Parts: sequence; C-alpha cells; structure tokens
Amino acid sequence: MSDAFGVHGAVVARFLDQVRRASTGDWRRYLEAVAGQPRGARREVLRTLEPRLGAAVETAVDRAADEAHRSLRLSSDRFPGVEARFIALHTDVITAALVLAAGDTLGPHARQVLLQPLADAGFEAAAHALPGSEPAA
Repeated sequence: MSDAFGVHGAVVARFLDQVRRASTGDWRRYLEAVAGQPRGARREVLRTLEPRLGAAVETAVDRAADEAHRSLRLSSDRFPGVEARFIALHTDVITAALVLAAGDTLGPHARQVLLQPLADAGFEAAAHALPGSEPAA
C-alpha cells in the first residue's frame, strides 16, 4: 500500500500506523501542543499549502488518513479543555499525511508548523520528517 503514497510512502504508512495505535493521551498531548502554537501560525501555513502530489497519490493518502482517523472512534468528551481544537483533528491527520507524502518539496517552515506538534506528542514518523532531522525512509 505504501507505493500508492508516492516517493515518501514508507513514512506515510508508518505515520498512519502510529495514528491507529495512538492513545487518548497521545492525542491530548498533540492537541495541547497545537494549542501552544502562536495564534494563526497553522492557518497561515494551511492557506499556502500546496503539496504538489499527483492526483492518484493525493487521493490515496487522503483516503488512508481518513480511514486511520475514523478507526480511532474518538469523541470530544475525552478531551475536556481542548474540545474546540479536537474538531480539527480529522483534518490535521489528513494534512500531516499529505505533508509527509510531499517530503522536502514543502518548505521547512510549513513542515515545522504542521509536524512539530505531532513530534511533541510522540509520533516518530513526524519527528523524523522535521527540518534538520535524519531523513525518513
């Protein structure tokens, strides 16, 4: 399946596996890390995000990320205090998978803003894709 995710398919597949195995605590750490980012930082990056993936790759990544998120069966009542941010979690998972699939074709600032909170929450695939880290296979 990782071949369908393009050149960086292995890291996307690894991330989606980590998504499926993540605990409520992992997601709480992620939501808190995102809440700690400067206001508007994510919105600014998302407004200009263009992963430059082919349609087939983008569709495959989008669908797989959607399925991984839905498999979690999370609900906002598990995240008191960060319910508003929880609403965007579905989109965040898909966006992160697309960012991972795009690799270094996206600038370092975009990767930092969108992947750092996942790295802070323990998602190793995201951590290895951050600017200045070891290249992810």
